[in-house]
Amino acid sequence: MSFENAMQRLLEYKRLYIEGELTEEGVFLVGEVPEDYAGTFLAKVEVCYAILSVDISGRLRLRTYNPPDIKNKDRVTGLPIKISGEHQVRAGSGSPDVELKWRENAHLPSELKETAAAMWVAMQREIGEWVL
Repeated sequence: MSFENAMQRLLEYKRLYIEGELTEEGVFLVGEVPEDYAGTFLAKVEVCYAILSVDISGRLRLRTYNPPDIKNKDRVTGLPIKISGEHQVRAGSGSPDVELKWRENAHLPSELKETAAAMWVAMQREIGEWVL
């Protein structure tokens, strides 16, 4: 059995996200808001699918989210989702593919970043590229 403190500080190591455009009708891929959209609200957002956190000892925690499906210009949901164009994580129909990107925390101390990177390689070896 492992021991955990009552309070454990986790720092974000990297996040898996896609940029989108938020409207009253939902979130659309960037540049895919329908031409007939007549709403008054449009904002650029990052839709987060996962956050990989690290504690001071280098242990990783992967937290995944299930945001509403992002839409294309035809208002179609259920699009195929890939990570950086390589690994398909959710099958779907329609186009274009939803391209998720990883972004690392630029403010993480370098020693912790190195430890987290080594642990992430080991974690991927164990779980594969399923992530979501």
